[in-house]
Amino acid sequence: MASLLALDFPLGPALVDELVECAMTSQAFCILDQRLSPRAREEALRLMGATHIRDENGTVALEGGCELEDGDALVMLTSGSSGTPKAAIHTWASLLASAEITQSALRGADTPVWVPCLPPAHIGGLSVLLRSVLNDAELRWPDNPGPDPVRGPRISPWCEHNSRVTNWASTHVFCWAGPKLPNTSRTT
Repeated sequence: MASLLALDFPLGPALVDELVECAMTSQAFCILDQRLSPRAREEALRLMGATHIRDENGTVALEGGCELEDGDALVMLTSGSSGTPKAAIHTWASLLASAEITQSALRGADTPVWVPCLPPAHIGGLSVLLRSVLNDAELRWPDNPGPDPVRGPRISPWCEHNSRVTNWASTHVFCWAGPKLPNTSRTT
């Protein structure tokens, strides 16, 4: 049986390092939404069944939690639009297959470059990070996107494929940059 590690990091290189570590050790994980209130974070941890939580200060065991099956990789909460959010479990095999299929569909002459713009606690944002990590594709961080990536002037001009995702909380840009990013961007 596998434990479930909650990653409590904002979108950035430290979170990617943790994802790499989870992938290398086949550690099942979930990501805490950094925008949640303390009470909502506790409820999310309970619903996902996390057994441990890790942040920049280290790892702490949690009371309760659930053990997962070998091969389980990711637990994410559904939106809860039809009631209480539910924990959805993804396996390493399904994450790898998704990353490989997307990578092959977008592959051109060069290896794609991904710009993370969506919250990683949601599948769209996490998928950008996982595609980069699992396919050894380049991941570049915008120099200064500001608090709202949609209004960050340095993201949209880089994108070959750009779509906006709007919900009640915010609007975000998903973009696959291809080889068009400027060389001044930070990389991991």
